[in-house]
Amino acid sequence: MSAAHADAPAGNDHAAPPVPASIAEWARGASLFEGLGDFHRAVTTSVPLAQQYFDQGMRLLWAFNHDESTRSFARAAELDPACAACYWGVALTVGPNYNLPAMAQTRARVAWEALHKAQESAARASAVEQGLIGALAARYPGPQPPAAAESDAVLTGYAAAMRSVAERFPDDLDVQTLCAESEMNVHAWKLWTADGQPVAGTLQIEKRLESVLQRSPGHPGANHYYIHVMEASPAPGKALASAERLRGMMPSAGHLEHMPAHIMQRLGRYEEAAEANRRGVAADQAYLRATAAPDYYRMYLAHNYAFLAFSAAMEGRKA
Repeated sequence: MSAAHADAPAGNDHAAPPVPASIAEWARGASLFEGLGDFHRAVTTSVPLAQQYFDQGMRLLWAFNHDESTRSFARAAELDPACAACYWGVALTVGPNYNLPAMAQTRARVAWEALHKAQESAARASAVEQGLIGALAARYPGPQPPAAAESDAVLTGYAAAMRSVAERFPDDLDVQTLCAESEMNVHAWKLWTADGQPVAGTLQIEKRLESVLQRSPGHPGANHYYIHVMEASPAPGKALASAERLRGMMPSAGHLEHMPAHIMQRLGRYEEAAEANRRGVAADQAYLRATAAPDYYRMYLAHNYAFLAFSAAMEGRKA
């Protein structure tokens, strides 16, 4: 991933920096990158560069590069402090996600700060932006990370709040996709039982994402999330079209380049799985050379290598 525009000199320091402790600190590391596709969601801002950073934040969110997404949203908010949706993006992406359910204190404080700034600017925002901001209040009931005993209730409450927004805006496909993600997080990596039965809510998520894909087959988030929903199901082939669509859709997003492997491997198409992981490795290596990412995203590169090794082994190869 190469930076097309940087607000500060690009760093080549490979050491992972500490997690930024404020919105302003997150914004300092932001750059605009090439190779992330053309996804666009218009938000309430009069600053074109803020819109560009917001769009990039959404693209990176769909690609599960949450920290780089947070940087982009933070830079958008810095460029337009009246952009409620930009603060919403910070609060959303700095918090828990499908692969990182726990939230450290530093991230919780940033999420709380961003949520309040979004609420302060919400009067100037669109109705759907106000709805998304309102739903986040259920995700962050306080400035502290939820206690372990409370985390399930918080996830369930946020998913319920997002369903309400989705019901109000049935034709907003981004809202539908974000709602599906919130529902996935309630049972992250446990959407199906070991004997292939869906847990409560899984079929609803499947149906929601299929509805998005019927109307927008190229939606990066819906294709990505649909693969995760179907990969452990008795019918992973239902997500084959999504796997094929993601190939090259955002060539600089290593995780999306890798994602087809989740389906190809289930279908016994091991060479295609291996090739997807090679593309993911190459993209993530380029990204990590271009930016000093916090430790968490580096896990995805290791995941690509592990997946590549398994795929190659199933082919009878060494690597």
